[in-house]
Amino acid sequence: MNINTTLPQWTESVDEILADVAIRVQLSRKDYDKAVKRYETINDWIKRDDSPLKDSVELLYPQGSMAIGATIASKLKTDEFDIDVVAQLDLPPDIPPHEPLDLLLEAIRGGPGSRYYQMTKRRTHCVTVEYSDGMCVDITPVIRRYGTPERESWIFHDRPEAPRELGKKLIANPYGFAKWFTANTPSDQDFADIFEKRAAEYEQMALLAADSDPVPQQEPPFRKSKAVIALQLLERWRNVQYDERSRQRPPSILIAKLVADAANHTDRLTDRLSEELWYQAKHLLLVFQKYHNEGEPIHIVNPVRNQDVLTDQWPETLQAQAVFIRYLENLVAQVEKLVSGCDLGEMKAIMVKLFGEVPTIDAFRDYLKDNAMLTQRELGQRLKSAREAIGLTQQQVADEVALTRVAISQIESGNRTISSIELMHLSRLYGRDMSSFLEERTVEKDALAVLSRAHPDLIQNRIFYNTLRNATELFREYGNLKKLLDIDQERNLPPVYTYGEPKNVWEAIQMGEHAAEAERSRLELGINPIRDMAELVESQGILVIKKNLEDHISGIFIANAEAQLGIIINEAHLDRAKARVALAIAHEYSHILLDRDKVSAISKISNDRDLFEVRANAFAAAFLMPEEGVSQFLKNIGKGASSREKLLAYPFLSTDKKQSDPDPLVGHHRRLASSQILTLYDVVKFCAYFGISFESALYRLRNTKFLSEVLFYQLYQQQEKAKQIAQYLKIKEEGREKQKRKKGREYLVSNFTPNFMWLSIEAYRRNKITYNKLVNLAEQVEFDDIIDKILSCMGFEDDIEEEVYLPE
Repeated sequence: MNINTTLPQWTESVDEILADVAIRVQLSRKDYDKAVKRYETINDWIKRDDSPLKDSVELLYPQGSMAIGATIASKLKTDEFDIDVVAQLDLPPDIPPHEPLDLLLEAIRGGPGSRYYQMTKRRTHCVTVEYSDGMCVDITPVIRRYGTPERESWIFHDRPEAPRELGKKLIANPYGFAKWFTANTPSDQDFADIFEKRAAEYEQMALLAADSDPVPQQEPPFRKSKAVIALQLLERWRNVQYDERSRQRPPSILIAKLVADAANHTDRLTDRLSEELWYQAKHLLLVFQKYHNEGEPIHIVNPVRNQDVLTDQWPETLQAQAVFIRYLENLVAQVEKLVSGCDLGEMKAIMVKLFGEVPTIDAFRDYLKDNAMLTQRELGQRLKSAREAIGLTQQQVADEVALTRVAISQIESGNRTISSIELMHLSRLYGRDMSSFLEERTVEKDALAVLSRAHPDLIQNRIFYNTLRNATELFREYGNLKKLLDIDQERNLPPVYTYGEPKNVWEAIQMGEHAAEAERSRLELGINPIRDMAELVESQGILVIKKNLEDHISGIFIANAEAQLGIIINEAHLDRAKARVALAIAHEYSHILLDRDKVSAISKISNDRDLFEVRANAFAAAFLMPEEGVSQFLKNIGKGASSREKLLAYPFLSTDKKQSDPDPLVGHHRRLASSQILTLYDVVKFCAYFGISFESALYRLRNTKFLSEVLFYQLYQQQEKAKQIAQYLKIKEEGREKQKRKKGREYLVSNFTPNFMWLSIEAYRRNKITYNKLVNLAEQVEFDDIIDKILSCMGFEDDIEEEVYLPE
């Protein structure tokens, strides 16, 4: 879009972009019109002549986000919306809970062949109409409680698959809540006046009025209060964190209630949208922490009716509440960075994590278009900054890209234009995407620059530097191919755990273990072993590749905004057991979760006493071997229990009421102490079960207190014997993956290469890239020796023969 409205000087770029994100995730003009039409059509349909509710519908009115003008996309895609509607029915108040829901289902669905028959589903408390374009209309049946405040009603909960007697009815007043919310979040007039025109330029359509009791018009974000816009952003953030797990997320009405509680208070009026969002996030965190610190689930009621409990369905457990608190802690920390001020690169990276890639990238793209174009001098300065960040001289750069040192100097000073080919070569040398030099106001912090400062000795090794550069380029090309094919534009990245810096070894281990427990809980892994660590992290949007690194390096993590999230593991270590690879990936995964702000880091064997490395090692062990899983494994083999146990049974059928003291039945069980000692054989089985190395197994068993210090050292001295046992059992702790290698193609530590080549070939098939580009991409993953054979099998033989090679 092209917005010409001049913004006030106090408005920061972060506020402008936040508001534009809100515009992109809220109900658009087109979807608003569609929602109104569908709302009215369903109303007429329920009242048709052959409907079981023909004369029983008293009123239809919106509820939830629709009633307060804060509807946003229900999923990470910005074009899927849930519209909530209340159907007030004239039915007896003592009707069984399942009947209003069943009647409404029958009334909307109709008979086979009717318009809604295949689109309608019965839920626990509503009937849902699902449209092919992703929009859902949820209709909740209620019965008015006359003699009570306006529109207070009975609502019904009844699981279709549950016994009828488990159904229930509850008091609710969504209409009253919407009126209360609106009264507590009045528009900030100055704010609304300033931004109204800007929003109108984006919408380009007038708002449409509706008939009596209509769906409220969705005001442009700048006609709303900052609190309502903050609510939309908070709901969007929640959806991003809980993507694919919507049933476990806190309800929108709960967040709306807490936002309204803190909105527009005279003691802390805010001029900026980012400040409002920060304040609201902190308010939510404080409320949740208060309940959690008392060991209680949060309890919030409708302010117009105390019996209408807004938290009756969530949280189901304190653990679910703890997960949300951790998300809130990260939100507060990230928004604080936005408020404090950061460059556009960091701002973009933060907002992508908080609100998703699609609306954020779109808002940034338009923001950059609306601002001044990049000058030749500014481009030169960015190239100079990128060169200096990785420690290269002008002469070194000139030698690499076949230019003179004078030409490099003139480009950096803005006295010489640079061709796109030259810019492409410089971008590759600096390990950056070419577009990053053209689009952003400042050059972002990138992985190569960070590693250059932290490890200048390694980076000066040109072989090692080129390996890193090629890895980051692979990550970037992977992302570019997916964008070309419009695949998975919205990445579901893992959260950042903000525990701070460990002060000592004890604290580092504690942090690592707590983070591992939280992440396993988030991923719903239970206590079972992780059979494929690479596959798991790839499912979280993290790329995993192998490269030949220095022998003392186990792995590297990349958290570059351009290159996405990635892990590089040492190819030289792949001849070891897969257990070592799993630990290396889990170790780097810990850095992505806990140290993402560092952008990148090298894990050296020599710096294993560094507290950040200690924390990552503790995470890897606890993540691969959860304490409960360790305990269950030992229990299954009859180990790890006390030598003496006692159980009590209360004689509850006794009729002796004179008894003053408890007299339970006592059961005793004794085991030989020697039966609980872990043997070398047990530890080898443990290694096979969890897929980890012998040393890691011993340390984990010691930390979980299943091994005494004496036994730990005894077993540690028997590593060679452990390998022999493993070989006898065909477990082969070392080198067992060699048996899985396919003929003519070496073992792949992850699915990166086949996925990368599939994307490349598909892009070529769709004419998105040239044959020359395809071969170039194949060379980067050592697939060029068979790419022509694959193309020939696919019927592209003529293309190969006629291809003309041109520089790209």
